[in-house]
Amino acid sequence: MEDSFRSKLQSVGDIFYQKVDSACSKVKQNFSEATRGISITYNIQELQKEKDALEKRIGRRLCILRRQNPSLTQNIADDSVMKKYFYRLDILSDHIEKNINERKSRLKEDDQ
Repeated sequence: MEDSFRSKLQSVGDIFYQKVDSACSKVKQNFSEATRGISITYNIQELQKEKDALEKRIGRRLCILRRQNPSLTQNIADDSVMKKYFYRLDILSDHIEKNINERKSRLKEDDQ
């Protein structure tokens, strides 16, 4: 009799553990998805700040080049610093666009 009571109690404990474990895994998954959305928004903001700072540096560099030589167009094409700035600007713009599209797709999934 004692063995049957023990086995029943163990079965109840196993069932309780399974239910708690499945509930916790669902909460963890939902929490993970929610925090991913927050991190995407944060990444967009940080990339936008970096892009704005880079645009300021490009403007400053253009002013320096213009003071050095009034025929500005040739200096821009030959300037290695400007090439690096524009290359980084393209990368930042691509990352921002990718994150915005991911955020929009996540929001559309939530609406459905």
